[in-house]
Amino acid sequence: VQDHLDGKTSIHRDEYRLRAKDGSYRWILDLGRVIEYDDQGRPLRMTATHTDVTERKKAEQALRESEEKYRNLVEHAPAVVYLDNADEAGTNFYISPQIEKLIGYPSSAFIENPTIWHQLIFPGDYERTVNTIWETLKNDHAIEDYRMIAKDGRTLWIRDTSVLIRDENGHPQYIQGFLEDITTHKQAAEALRKSEQRLQAFFNQSLDGFFFCDFEEPIEWKHASNKDETLEYIITTKHFTDVNDAMLKQYGLGRETFLSFTTRDIFAHDPEQGRKLRRELFDAGHLHLETFERTSAGTPV
Repeated sequence: VQDHLDGKTSIHRDEYRLRAKDGSYRWILDLGRVIEYDDQGRPLRMTATHTDVTERKKAEQALRESEEKYRNLVEHAPAVVYLDNADEAGTNFYISPQIEKLIGYPSSAFIENPTIWHQLIFPGDYERTVNTIWETLKNDHAIEDYRMIAKDGRTLWIRDTSVLIRDENGHPQYIQGFLEDITTHKQAAEALRKSEQRLQAFFNQSLDGFFFCDFEEPIEWKHASNKDETLEYIITTKHFTDVNDAMLKQYGLGRETFLSFTTRDIFAHDPEQGRKLRRELFDAGHLHLETFERTSAGTPV
């Protein structure tokens, strides 16, 4: 009030709490100004209003608490959270502190240089990665896996999930996204791919006959209520799914014909032997023995 009376402010404004009749406290917005001065310029009369702003204060407090909870969630989440402008460059204006643990650059580096993300993308992935900005702006979301170069020179695989945030009128406001380190997952997938390649090479080049019979869904055997019925279902309905050249030569069959067969077809000359061998295999989980079978021409092998 004194600042206004001394002419330092054009209006007096203050917020404070007053105790109500029921003992509770209410927030009051106090607005006032001097409306009359004496001949020497000293204040004579002042008018003011008191407005109850308790509900507004509660809303502001709730908003602060909500923002604090969101900040704590974002800054302690395992993924990196970022906010970009909804523009063609996807310039950054917020990124959570976890980015430093991920690639070695602090979040301040992204604020100081909003396009630093472009500089850290692995060159071979740059074009398709930048296109995700357009995809997000066009489709409201995008998911892309790409490589980034960390500060220490390591190459990391990143999964970038982005969503376009719009206002109540549908106008783009900003892009919100999450960055996850999937390097270990990518390395495991690559190791599996190479292992499968080696297995396939062994399978194809082996002089011994090999086949696969993959079931579309797991079939209960150990605790099956009727194993005879389960066995019959398997040997009459489950077709072979892959076979190598050595086994095709052994049976004198073409690949397409062999893959149309079930166990029943292979053991058509001795169905009981087929059932016995499959039961022993399912009971033990493995089988190693000699059998007497026949080629497509009926020759014993």
